[in-house]
Amino acid sequence: YLGYDEYRVPLTEFENHSVISLQPKNLTLNEAIKIYAEQMDMARQENPHSRFEIDVKELERHSTSEISNIFKKMPSVRIEGNDLDGRYLQIRGSNAGEVNVYLDGILINDLSFDNAADLSMIPTENIYKLEVMKGSSLPLLGNGAFGGVVNIISKKEIDPGILIKTKIGYFDTKQYLTNLSIPVYHKLFVNYFGQYSEMRPTIEYFPGERFTDKTENHKIDVYKQNHNISLDYYHNIGQFSAKFFTYLFDYDKPAWFNTRKNFLFAFSF
Repeated sequence: YLGYDEYRVPLTEFENHSVISLQPKNLTLNEAIKIYAEQMDMARQENPHSRFEIDVKELERHSTSEISNIFKKMPSVRIEGNDLDGRYLQIRGSNAGEVNVYLDGILINDLSFDNAADLSMIPTENIYKLEVMKGSSLPLLGNGAFGGVVNIISKKEIDPGILIKTKIGYFDTKQYLTNLSIPVYHKLFVNYFGQYSEMRPTIEYFPGERFTDKTENHKIDVYKQNHNISLDYYHNIGQFSAKFFTYLFDYDKPAWFNTRKNFLFAFSF
């Protein structure tokens, strides 16, 4: 931060209409200033669509680890799904595959086989800013965004730190969340966040049992995990970023086994 040296002169020596030249001085702050640049601002100016924005301070006021709770107060926005299958976003009647979800500028819809982004893979503790743009005809934000666009900016920590959380519930539900930041040296930083969850539901839903008793099955095992590793190098001419996403899902029961293994690499400068 650039300031000025203090200037003092007795009032009796001060002449009217005097010009006082202050000397520059560098002021040292106790903590670094974080600036997040986003391409979405340019797109928003050229496409004046309905927009809803929530930043890290409001996220902290929500005090929730479930991302679906953030969207409950947004009009025309609905979250479908559950912890077993994932959380998916619908905007104004569109299906989840028609809503493009960007994480730090990377389209994460490709991690799913049906082009629908699972929002449960993004812990609220790692979100710096979240923006929802409703409506179609968003050419700058990618093809297929007929329902709208969700832009999520994750936190970029430059100080070493680690966050570990766990949740335990019914049906042998266990969830573990880790957020880790490692400064390699003053221009190179590594950030990681990931989740691992497992569940053993005892009830299986079939279409014909909508209004009748449900079938019990004690041999269903569900495992889901996702990992995001970000490598950022800051140089005088720009920033180089390398990101790795992985999304794994296993659904195992007698005579049925479903496995998804999706990976995504992204590089930017």
